[in-house]
Amino acid sequence: MYSIRHNGAARKVAPTSEVPLGTRPKREMWPAERVEALRKLRLAGYSITQCAQKLGVTRNAVAGMRDRTRMP
Repeated sequence: MYSIRHNGAARKVAPTSEVPLGTRPKREMWPAERVEALRKLRLAGYSITQCAQKLGVTRNAVAGMRDRTRMP
């Protein structure tokens, strides 16, 4: 264990090698509702940039999801 400072407060953190694999919480960036919203925007003719602005994510995130889900 070692201490780190974040916003002036010290806290103890285990080095990465001491944290068992699979115990870190995963952040779901693309819940089903967001994917469906993207699908609707793309079908309505919005560009990748416009979709990104409306969904509050980066253009690259939208482009990657479009490719992974094989959207038009």
